[in-house]
Amino acid sequence: MIAVRPTPITVLDWSGNPISGTEIDLVPRPGERPSLEAIAVASLLTWRRADPDDPIPEGSPRYGHWSFTVDPDKRVSYGSRLYLLATAVLTDETLERFREYVAEAFAWWTVEKLAARVAVRVQRLGRDAAAATVEITEPNGRATVLRFPHLWQEVRANA
Repeated sequence: MIAVRPTPITVLDWSGNPISGTEIDLVPRPGERPSLEAIAVASLLTWRRADPDDPIPEGSPRYGHWSFTVDPDKRVSYGSRLYLLATAVLTDETLERFREYVAEAFAWWTVEKLAARVAVRVQRLGRDAAAATVEITEPNGRATVLRFPHLWQEVRANA
């Protein structure tokens, strides 16, 4: 058996400096489940396979979660299609696709009973910036709000 140590990541500001209090353990400690934040980051930044009718940015593959190579007819899809917006101009239509892709990334949470409800809001921040807020209601009724103030910029940075 291989021992896996918790691997904390820290959110950085645009200058590359760590933002205090943003540490997330991607690998939980033995006996613990991953944090909602870690699962959310994985949900947003694991690329889901593009749909057949999706416009693919020039030179970009259709990507896709590894599980689709094993079972392409899975009842639940993991990851997001946010990478499809990497070269998009931020318009009202694009902002709606951004919201749809974020919501889609969290859809499996309710299917797998990780959450009873997931609500997604997006907000345009100026000409070329957008933020996402995800409110998760767990099956026990506990509500958690996760904010991703730079998600649009992160998607664009991967173009």
